[in-house]
Amino acid sequence: MHKFGQVPVRIRKMVFCSEGFAKKAFTLHFSHMIQFMYERFKTFQSTKIRVGYIDPILSFFKLITRIAEKFSLETRIRQRHPRFNLFVYGVLMNKEILAERLRMTIDEINKEFRFRKAVLKGWKRIANVYSYTYQGYVFNLCKDEKSSVEGILISGLTYEDLLRLDQYEVPYTREEVSVFCNERPVKAFVYVYKEKNAR
Repeated sequence: MHKFGQVPVRIRKMVFCSEGFAKKAFTLHFSHMIQFMYERFKTFQSTKIRVGYIDPILSFFKLITRIAEKFSLETRIRQRHPRFNLFVYGVLMNKEILAERLRMTIDEINKEFRFRKAVLKGWKRIANVYSYTYQGYVFNLCKDEKSSVEGILISGLTYEDLLRLDQYEVPYTREEVSVFCNERPVKAFVYVYKEKNAR
């Protein structure tokens, strides 16, 4: 058993890949492994930085920790990834919750992402999904040609950011829509629960 955030999960299969999505599964990208090893070396560099490694991979990470003060590895990894938009209309509009789920600070999300008001036309916001976390019903979307939903457009998310949010947004699924920001259409993802018997 492994705890992802506060949710215990059983890992049956682990998949490694460079990019892309894996529905209903957490994909461990190569950048995750790089980041994990970098953080471990940084934490214990006072005891391990002087150790000579025969393994060239370990020697490589030893070198990375020495130049980490000049060049942020995490920033460089994020810069290489494509960026995406996400339209949020519920708890994810709260920056503290968003930062917690992305394992970032408020200052980091303000620096990495852009937040703008946006409108999703042809949809209606309803509360028909029961959340055991909040002990009550939370917001969802249903199609309604006469309605529209006001929310926040978050720009600058990476694949890893979206995959992390996916783990918390169960039973919602992420789909692509067109929202209006400053009266201009923008492609974005949104979380929707489509089951008829939503609880």
